[in-house]
Amino acid sequence: MRRRDFILTLTGTLACLHYLYTPGVRARSQSGRIEDQYATMFSDPDNARVVGRVYLQANPRHANRAYLQRQLGEEHSQDPIKSFENRRQQDFLNGNTVAVDGWVLANAEVCVCALLALSAV
Repeated sequence: MRRRDFILTLTGTLACLHYLYTPGVRARSQSGRIEDQYATMFSDPDNARVVGRVYLQANPRHANRAYLQRQLGEEHSQDPIKSFENRRQQDFLNGNTVAVDGWVLANAEVCVCALLALSAV
C-alpha cells in the first residue's frame, strides 16, 4: 500500500469514527434540521407554530433564526433537546418568561415555537 493511500484510508476511517462516536452529531444529521427535533417535543407542533407566529407578530425583530438559536444556546450544545429542557427550567426559576396570548411561557419555549413558525414558512 502506498503512503498516500494509507493516509487517505486512515483519514476516512477517523472521520467515520468521529461521526459515529461524537454525541449529537449523528442525532442531528439523522433527523435533519433542528426544528424537526424540536417538533417532536409537542403533541401538536402546529399549535406551537401558532404560538410562535403570535409571538413573532408582537416581536418582529426576533424573526431571525440565528437570533433564536443564540437565545437557546444551541450553537454550543451537543444535545439541543436536553439543553432546551435545562434552559426552560432556568428561565422559570429566573423569571425569564413571556406572556403570549394569555400563556406564560419560558423564553426558551417561545424561542422554540418561533423557530417552528419560521420553519413552516
